Amino acid sequence: MSCIRFGLLGPFLVARHDQLISINAGKQRAVLARLLLQANRVVSDRQLIRTVWGDEPPPTAARTLHSLISRIRRNLPFCADGPVLTRHTSGYLLAIAAEQVDAHRFRRLVAEARAADGLGRTADVAAYLSEALELWRGDPLAGVPVTPIIAAECARLEEQRRTAVSDRIDADLLLGRHVELIAELRALATEQPECERVWWQLMLALHRSGRSAEALLAYQRVREVLSAELGADPTPQLQDLHRRILSADPELAAPPHR
Repeated sequence: MSCIRFGLLGPFLVARHDQLISINAGKQRAVLARLLLQANRVVSDRQLIRTVWGDEPPPTAARTLHSLISRIRRNLPFCADGPVLTRHTSGYLLAIAAEQVDAHRFRRLVAEARAADGLGRTADVAAYLSEALELWRGDPLAGVPVTPIIAAECARLEEQRRTAVSDRIDADLLLGRHVELIAELRALATEQPECERVWWQLMLALHRSGRSAEALLAYQRVREVLSAELGADPTPQLQDLHRRILSADPELAAPPHR
């Protein structure tokens, strides 16, 4: 295990042997965050400048960037397997083991879950995704000054998290864990009222838990939300689940709990 780790999936952090290292300057955090997100790839000066100042950088931006890089080098704690920040013709490269950055560990675990899914190993899918989601500590890149690039990175990470949550719930449903999922799914439906996948999962979990009447009420609720917010009807998949619950389709029966 490396002596230094970086956290992007929540408040920005740098730690050595679990002792936090302070990087208080917001611009340094922004530069380091972008280098970490694109670890082991050259990030151009132009990209780093836009990360810090957006589309209208000051005339001194290039000079200030080089100063920020120097400070980051001084702030990064030394250890044998720590990151190495080097200058290239067009930018900078942060050479680092992926396992030192929580965002890259998250993506690796998600990839392992997908591989397990392809092999039909549903329990492993749920386990990998649960481990991946445990890496999240809050809103991504919290404490990094928000520019358009940082905002876009946050949105991308959040979308990856939401997908991982939904995929994990699908795996849990296949494992017969529907009863345990209901509270979580109700909370997700409140947070994401226009996400039909969440409502589909909630309806199925309720039906399999012997609460079909509540599942039908959930369908009425999402239909109202979609009509009011989007002027749309539920997707054919959601309508089909509604019809199958009404007809007590035996194929919706819960699998054995695992």
